[in-house]
Amino acid sequence: VQRTNVPETTSQRQASPASSVEGTSLPQVQTASKLMQSLADGSPRSPSIEANIPAQVLTILISHGEGVPSVTSTYFRTIDVWLPIIEREKCMKRLETIGTDHNVDLASLLLCMYLVTRPPGNSPGIKEMQSSIYFEAKSLNTALTGAGRSSIEVVQGALLISLYEQGHGMVEAAQLTMAVCSRMAMKMKVEIEAATNVQNTEFGLLWWGIITLDR
Repeated sequence: VQRTNVPETTSQRQASPASSVEGTSLPQVQTASKLMQSLADGSPRSPSIEANIPAQVLTILISHGEGVPSVTSTYFRTIDVWLPIIEREKCMKRLETIGTDHNVDLASLLLCMYLVTRPPGNSPGIKEMQSSIYFEAKSLNTALTGAGRSSIEVVQGALLISLYEQGHGMVEAAQLTMAVCSRMAMKMKVEIEAATNVQNTEFGLLWWGIITLDR
């Protein structure tokens, strides 16, 4: 019996989960899980992955005609004026060696700083602002938080992502991001208070930034 090739309907394609699993989804999931495992505290470090991430972030900035000086200059004369959660001198000093010290947490923060300073396009809206930069910054920050990396740079980056989401109408996403951010900050606050006065630290700036934005 000769079989006739009949094009699949949309409903048929949606009813077949195998097509999505056997395509590009599974490799992407595996890549994300391997990244999270590599970044997790207590897991064997993968120097090649950690060294590659800051380089990728710098490549992203360059592809958009930006660099560390332009991103930091824009950030500290705009966002930092009314939401000072980062110590400028300390941040600038550490960014001087971002290309060689393989600091994934700092690279993630730099990408978030660029994200929140990008101007809207000609037709601003939720779809317009859910750009590749947004998903790249969010994916990296999510991988770090999911892997248990709770450095101050990771929490600062999460707060900036929540700010971006709030500012562009992604309310539910902003609430979820803020919930994770607040939880990590509360844990850090307990640890820091046992050793010093929070008010006199960079974390103190971050803590008040979280309180301000959460309201």
